[in-house]
Amino acid sequence: MLTPLAVAQQPAPLDQDTLLLLTDPLELRLIDNPNAIPTDGSIVTATTISQTELTIPSLWWANQQFGDKLVDNWLAYSGNTGVLRRVDLIVNPQVWSLYTYLERYAFITQFGSSVKDFGYNTRFFSRQQGLLGAYICNFGDVGIEPASSSAETLSVAYAQDELGELQCNIFLDPFGSGALRGRSNPFGALQPTGGGTD
Repeated sequence: MLTPLAVAQQPAPLDQDTLLLLTDPLELRLIDNPNAIPTDGSIVTATTISQTELTIPSLWWANQQFGDKLVDNWLAYSGNTGVLRRVDLIVNPQVWSLYTYLERYAFITQFGSSVKDFGYNTRFFSRQQGLLGAYICNFGDVGIEPASSSAETLSVAYAQDELGELQCNIFLDPFGSGALRGRSNPFGALQPTGGGTD
């Protein structure tokens, strides 16, 4: 079965950065052990608060738009240590499982777009480190380089004219639990049995 992205257009071959973002695992040890997070500001989490400036990327407002229940935590990599500039979101699996495929797509689109405004790509994970989806942009097209400070990252957020034109790709697992299903079946007992044919 084709996903909405595949139906709309045949995607271009994936570049090296996109492949890395889709295959690089979540560093769950940084979530489980906050002391392992570098103090140089190269990685921030949902609990990171700066005493001197705005913590970038600022994702608290975007998180509140989804009831403050879907996102458990995040790791934001500034890119100043050679790691690709990205935000890894860890979603609450119980809440995620209640979302339909289209609701998940809308969540990835809206949250990914908010993160893009700060010059970051976004990956969405379950607590078990499984990649659920991604919102990936080619920031090289607009000349965004890794930031050396929060102030530099903040300046990216104000380059909206360039970021607004940026083309991004959405990747969403169409086969995960509850992926291509609705909330209810009007035919009662005729429930799907796993997507196969008899």
